[in-house]
Amino acid sequence: MRYWIEENQIWQEYSNRKRTLLSLLESGMGFSNSPDAKQQETQYASKKIWADMAFTQTERKKTLRIAIAGAGGKTTLLMTLRDECEAAGKKAVVTTTTHMFLPETEYVAEAAGAAQATVTAEAAETAQAAGAVEAAGTTQAAETAEAGRTAKAIGTAEAAETAEAAVTAKVQARSGGGSRNLDIEIHGIRYLGTPVLPEIRQDGWIKCAAPKAAALERYEKTADVVLTEADGSRRMPIKIPAEWEPVIPENTDIILVVYGLSALGQDMEQVCQRARLQEKTGAVSEAFMAEMMRSRYLEPLWRKYPDAALIAVWNQADTLPLLASAKRAVKLCGWPYQLITSQQNA
Repeated sequence: MRYWIEENQIWQEYSNRKRTLLSLLESGMGFSNSPDAKQQETQYASKKIWADMAFTQTERKKTLRIAIAGAGGKTTLLMTLRDECEAAGKKAVVTTTTHMFLPETEYVAEAAGAAQATVTAEAAETAQAAGAVEAAGTTQAAETAEAGRTAKAIGTAEAAETAEAAVTAKVQARSGGGSRNLDIEIHGIRYLGTPVLPEIRQDGWIKCAAPKAAALERYEKTADVVLTEADGSRRMPIKIPAEWEPVIPENTDIILVVYGLSALGQDMEQVCQRARLQEKTGAVSEAFMAEMMRSRYLEPLWRKYPDAALIAVWNQADTLPLLASAKRAVKLCGWPYQLITSQQNA
């Protein structure tokens, strides 16, 4: 990933291979985004530069909690930060307050190993039922018996799938009392959520809602970083939030609000979630994105979470024209702390 920050009115480009975005956010934890007290609440002092933040690496005694809102790259940005946590050996929790896909690939790996050694309860029950019905001599009994013999053959693909299903059910019911909870650690990263019903799976990932509060509290106490996806956008690059959105945890340290530059020039109804919540129609412009970013996200969030660092993120600056548009949007927005990102490597 590449990102740009404005230092002394000059845009500086970085690569997270040399300076991670996580380290940038960590080092800026002590800054305040509060406006000058002499100005009106919704007006901000003359634009501060990113270098005003306290870029001093000190030992952190608390968990860094980062929430990501907006549209057009939230999950990608979150997973970038997750990868940086993993590379740095940090204990991280990945979760959501709305909905997001979380990995369940470990279930598959665990099930495959179990299939080589153990007949699952489900397989045993299937085999037992097959034997009972087979005595009746019906055609259905013969088919069921065949299924039972297949389940007993642990080395077969059918048995592996049965084992996988059993392990998945066991892990999802980990919280007891029949409640379902995704609680899984992969490469030092803890994923927490509640799988939605009916279950929606995609390439080893499962769609989840927010986790049980007790599960999150248990892990965040010892985590270095908690990464929360706090908004939904139905895969659109920009969004006008409803009054109750985004859903930011109360103890959040940093809020990143993302807008995707791919919306520029596109029909508003096609690329903006909840476009009906504002009056403008037609093609999306830089001015429109800047206005919505500030008036619909940044200012309301600042009033609600004055102790959180609030940063606008202009994502998808993947071409020189889009990078130029992002810089103009930054100026039009006028927020003290802004960041431009691209998932393309230099």
